[in-house]
Amino acid sequence: MGNVDPTFLTTALGVDPEVMPSVTVRLSVHTAAGTIELFVTLCERNGRPYQVSLTTKSAEYAEYLMALETLITMLIQSGKNFADISAALQSVHSAFTGHMKKGGWCPSLAARIGEVLVSARRPS
Repeated sequence: MGNVDPTFLTTALGVDPEVMPSVTVRLSVHTAAGTIELFVTLCERNGRPYQVSLTTKSAEYAEYLMALETLITMLIQSGKNFADISAALQSVHSAFTGHMKKGGWCPSLAARIGEVLVSARRPS
């Protein structure tokens, strides 16, 4: 693939070739079942949240995180209020992924992702 024009690939795939500013936060979530390592990336376009990426090596949580990533991104791109999305995530409680973190109890992995999204959001 050394001779392939990258602009052709991005155009053919329908991907916008612009570079988007982003913030990535690494999380280590310690639950009763073990530690979940993941990266949460928030990309912005025109100063607004545009896309979320959730990356993990944990096969146990990969499907869950991919579904969450897809739904969060879809909601953001459809114009839903970013603060409402983050608040909805923070209201999720789980007996499996609730954990202690610096500053107290976090009710779930989804809640922690919601907290990170709020803190990663750059002020407009």
